[in-house]
Amino acid sequence: MSDWDQFGADYDFPDFDGQPNTYVIASTPRSGSHYFGHLLRKTGALGSPLEYFHPGHVETWKQKLGVSTLEGLIACLFRRRTSPNGWFGAKAHWSQFEPLLQNERAFQAINFSRYIHIIRRDRLAQAISLVVARQTASWISFHAVRRTPEYDFGAIQTALSEIDAQSDQWEGFFSSRRIDPMIVEYEALLADPEEAVTGVLAYVGHHGPATGAASSPEPQRQSSGINVEWKERYLADLNSTAC
Repeated sequence: MSDWDQFGADYDFPDFDGQPNTYVIASTPRSGSHYFGHLLRKTGALGSPLEYFHPGHVETWKQKLGVSTLEGLIACLFRRRTSPNGWFGAKAHWSQFEPLLQNERAFQAINFSRYIHIIRRDRLAQAISLVVARQTASWISFHAVRRTPEYDFGAIQTALSEIDAQSDQWEGFFSSRRIDPMIVEYEALLADPEEAVTGVLAYVGHHGPATGAASSPEPQRQSSGINVEWKERYLADLNSTAC
């Protein structure tokens, strides 16, 4: 979908003044966080939790909004991406969250008060999805597939290691800060999206009706027969290399 624009007005709310309540979807690549963020946005009560702190997105936002600092960018995002009830959300993989954490002024400015940790129990399926996305350059369903993916045992092993490392870093952060995040499982999210969203609304203390946000494109699940085939092939290859 070439006309999708995460920087455009589709994800804006009426201008918000003041300091919002904030939350982050703490994620790892291919954990369903983008899909989940769109579901939360549809409530109209949880902001527009997109990937604001991806390095490339930060620079695009700065240019678009005419700001030079991360703190200035956060203030502008608060104004346009906070829902009327005062909630602003973002999603971030650890590799995007860590630089924000190291920028003390910016981290204090955003002041996350809630953490939602989305996890995927089937790490192998997650790693395969990551390899497919890297090869095709289609990270979400809005992106065109640029080339046909090719099975790569080593790339899947590398992806597994990367996902495990990021998961460990999130766990270490939560433990060191004594944070008890809300856990959302990818598999449960797919089985019952409404229950997951209702749980988040309760977690942030929103007890009124979810009014709904203006319509915007919705991402679709990208898994295909290739993912299933690669999983079977990987397990067979792994078994053949075992002592």
